[in-house]
Amino acid sequence: MKKIKLIAGLLMAACGTATAQMGEAQKITFDKDTTVNFNVSVDAVWKLVKDPAKWNELSNGHISSISTKGSLETALLRTISFADGTTRTDEVSQFMPEYKFIVNRVVAPLPKGVTENIYMFSLVNEEGKGTQMKYSIKVDGSEPGKQQLLAALIKEMDAFLRGVQQALNK
Repeated sequence: MKKIKLIAGLLMAACGTATAQMGEAQKITFDKDTTVNFNVSVDAVWKLVKDPAKWNELSNGHISSISTKGSLETALLRTISFADGTTRTDEVSQFMPEYKFIVNRVVAPLPKGVTENIYMFSLVNEEGKGTQMKYSIKVDGSEPGKQQLLAALIKEMDAFLRGVQQALNK
């Protein structure tokens, strides 16, 4: 599964669409696929976002705190406490600083019916334009659990992207 996510992510970052090899090519359709441009270098953005244990600092108050277990080299588990008092455990399943690429997944609690999920982002240099961040979310499973998790991840993505922009404007 990790190889599929890696291939999908690298292709997504390079081409905007992703295909994975599993017998025959399958197109991966993300539930949410957002691209944001920042008028700064890739290194400036990466410096802000490279530590998933500190993403609460970029969440505009949406996340109260994050505690971690493990390492980015293997698998980092993050226990996230949200401003509304709820908690969730996520895993940073792929951390590829050489590609400015991070893949995460929600571990627990998962809404009923959710079978798999990922949320990820990549950074690329846009010659003369700064940095392009591509942020994508994929949730598999049955309704309404799929929509519940997707809505939560989109809300977090929006808060994160606003936080990154605000931090870069300082």
